Amino acid sequence: MADVKLNFLHVCDYVSFSEGKLNILGVFKNINAHSVPVIHPQMFVVVNVRITRSGKYRQTLKMINEINQIEIFKQDFDLNIDIPKGKKQVEVGTVAQLNNISFSNYGKYKIQVFLDDEFVDESGIEVNKKA
Repeated sequence: MADVKLNFLHVCDYVSFSEGKLNILGVFKNINAHSVPVIHPQMFVVVNVRITRSGKYRQTLKMINEINQIEIFKQDFDLNIDIPKGKKQVEVGTVAQLNNISFSNYGKYKIQVFLDDEFVDESGIEVNKKA
């Protein structure tokens, strides 16, 4: 497998692309809810990784409830990486749109990144009781 490093992972309200720029709007790490389960209508997960070897890869993004270890979201991305001559690495971005994700309890939810089934890194969000 290629050497891979997670540059960033953001959970946000919306993502757009304009004039070659990635626009990440409303980055958050917390969801405040009066009660659970709670359904979040829409969020985006933006991932950027550095890859050092050309080839075909499968990047997997998972969201896992830390309390019961249940996977509540999974998406695969097929990556075809061609590192230009004279370059040592490329940065690759992927965006996942998550609609109507149900959070069954308060607590932490891990967001994990894998490349060809090998763990790369993780971040997360937390569902909190709204006062």
